[in-house]
Amino acid sequence: MPAAGRDLHLAGLVPLTFIWALILAGQLDSADRLLEQFKTDTHDETARVQGEIAAAEAYLSRSRGDVQKTIERSKTALSLIPEDDRVNRGNIALNLGLTTWHLGRLDETQSALEEALEDTRATRNHYGHQTALLFMARTLGARGQLAEAHDYLEQALTIGEHVPTAVLVHTDLAALAFERNRVDCAWDHLDRAEATAEATHSTEFRTACAVQRALFHLGLGHAAAAARALEPALAILHEQDFAPTTQARIAACQAQIALVAGDLDQVQTILEAIPLPHDAQTFFRFIDLNRARLLRARGELEQALRALSAVAKQAGEAGWGYASHAIRLLQALSSQDIDYAIDCLKPSLQQAEDAGFLRIFLSEGDDILDTLKEAARRGIAPEYVGRILAAHAVADGKSAGSEKLIEPLSDRELEVLRLVAAGLTNREIAEQLVVSLGTAKAHIHHIFGKLGVNSRTQAASRAHDLGLV
Repeated sequence: MPAAGRDLHLAGLVPLTFIWALILAGQLDSADRLLEQFKTDTHDETARVQGEIAAAEAYLSRSRGDVQKTIERSKTALSLIPEDDRVNRGNIALNLGLTTWHLGRLDETQSALEEALEDTRATRNHYGHQTALLFMARTLGARGQLAEAHDYLEQALTIGEHVPTAVLVHTDLAALAFERNRVDCAWDHLDRAEATAEATHSTEFRTACAVQRALFHLGLGHAAAAARALEPALAILHEQDFAPTTQARIAACQAQIALVAGDLDQVQTILEAIPLPHDAQTFFRFIDLNRARLLRARGELEQALRALSAVAKQAGEAGWGYASHAIRLLQALSSQDIDYAIDCLKPSLQQAEDAGFLRIFLSEGDDILDTLKEAARRGIAPEYVGRILAAHAVADGKSAGSEKLIEPLSDRELEVLRLVAAGLTNREIAEQLVVSLGTAKAHIHHIFGKLGVNSRTQAASRAHDLGLV
């Protein structure tokens, strides 16, 4: 609770402490009315008190979805509240960072979160600190910096599973693992997220898990399973109001499922009702790519390319690196000119490998494969294209001993793989190698990712095909 609110007991005034209690209890109308009365009656013009008034207004604005006022009042509060009041400054900076994140304004988000991280760490605000780490990871992921995003998420997990935002940390780790084609690891994180979400009884967290599960099924080409996975989110959406961004993400996911299922009329209906431009994907939810996907599905390729050109400019100016890769892929798919298609893909093929991108090239179906092969023939990232094609072959149920590994196995990983192929359990492998169970599981997750498989049976089969066992 704001420090000045505890000390302010001016005659005839409701203390700010009480107003903050109403805000946090969700009694926004009462809080708003008393705050206006407080502003009229108080004679305290000190920066601290005026800063706390601005902070309260920022929280009220964010709760009501008034984005611009939230940003303006948060910045005012930070300009007034003293540097040594780290509790308040940390909360306000976090509030500002979350608001600008949902607008895709990554520079402002990162700046606000840097202060929030310092202040929440210093004041041992575990919930605030984990939330700041989570959204810093999302910011870096949106920029296309997957390894850095992963590091922040791993830091967030060290705070503990008891903090509610651990649910979203696991969903985001799942999304990163899936992008890197470590599918088994992705499902594992998602399972942990769902278990934690059930324990918190949070409909928002349960919705986030349902959307993520649907996206994974979509990424694997299972539209019917994706539709079933999204059902809990749609049911919750019909029962209660969500923020426009959450509504838009659910609708965007629903539209993507309808696209894969080929129900273009339903896609059009969903897009007409969507509350704001959005994508369901974790790290580029700021733009609407479904309209371009729909135009392409209808064969209206010129219109699709015009729409993509506009969002490509927007993504480039905003620093949305992850989205830029997705846009280039759609531009390549929407072009009937192979030279233009390869020119679209070339920057991503030159930039995305180090970050660990794989699944993004498999996300729109098989149509991109010939363009990728032609790019490799022209000398554009041939080894990277080979990794993408190998991952596609495994995802498509193909396996050939002549295929290269997605990533070489270390000596230790080869040892673990041979034990997996021999039928040993995770615990037996840990005992055999004299390592912890967690270390054994980590090795197996890495092996699955490098082999491009999802199960122990597939790993053993792939290892035999490649002559590794």
